[in-house]
Amino acid sequence: MKIGIIIIFHNNENEIDTKYFIEKINQAPGLKICFVNNDSRDYTYNRLKMVKEACDNVSLVNIKKSKSDISAVRAGARYMNNNFKQNINSSILWNGAQIAKLKIPDRVTDNP
Repeated sequence: MKIGIIIIFHNNENEIDTKYFIEKINQAPGLKICFVNNDSRDYTYNRLKMVKEACDNVSLVNIKKSKSDISAVRAGARYMNNNFKQNINSSILWNGAQIAKLKIPDRVTDNP
């Protein structure tokens, strides 16, 4: 079973470390990640596009008129459902700024 993650971005250009995102996403090929750019007025879309082009498991939805976070998640869920034909049975709503601050360890082990 594959896992789909939808991440919403809105004017998060300064928080997106493309190198870090690419490195971590490529370590998780079993994930399907959908970035939703929610009407950003800065270069957020360009940075997300760079990540998408470097990672096979990333898709990008660009919303041209600002929507609520819930509507943006729905847009990402529709895209993933139509393109990956997977059931979406739960979601966790995080925005791009929260994800950018999340530090993922280089290696996860079962032993502390």
